[in-house]
Amino acid sequence: MAFADYLDLRTAVIEQVGDASVVDVFDRLTKLAEVYLTRNLRMSQQLSETDLVVSGGVASLPDDFAETFGVYDRNGYEINQQTLQDLQGDTSRDGTYTLQYYAKIPTLTGAPTNSNWLLEAHPDVYLYSVAYEAAKHLRDTESAQAFMALREDAVFDARGSDHRTRYSRTRVRVKGCTP
Repeated sequence: MAFADYLDLRTAVIEQVGDASVVDVFDRLTKLAEVYLTRNLRMSQQLSETDLVVSGGVASLPDDFAETFGVYDRNGYEINQQTLQDLQGDTSRDGTYTLQYYAKIPTLTGAPTNSNWLLEAHPDVYLYSVAYEAAKHLRDTESAQAFMALREDAVFDARGSDHRTRYSRTRVRVKGCTP
């Protein structure tokens, strides 16, 4: 199962819920699904990097910011996370840093030919996420519960696939003497 674009996904969701009336609210249902996915997925494809300019202890985050992965100084050393209270008004930290962060899921709404990395790599995640929102909209509790279970399975599988991609060849080596 693969979808070429947003239009193809819409057709599949309509087939899943068996009600074409969701077309009128499909953008909203898709955005609700994307909010859920942005909150619950942390995939390698979401990792992004940008310069973070700190002035007076304050910096603007990118529009697609979802969660921090790491902040690094000019030498590449990671800045240890501190509480917000410790950083507010601290001008000694002013400067430019590198921010690695998880980006929000790029939205499919806006054009019927839109696609993104998640739809291409894990179409079932999108299908079941939007179908769940559609079933809730239609007040079909039984279908909503079924789609929720399918969505959770698809998200679990996507996370597992990402985990294997990232860490399958990782090795741990203990430095120093070992007994």
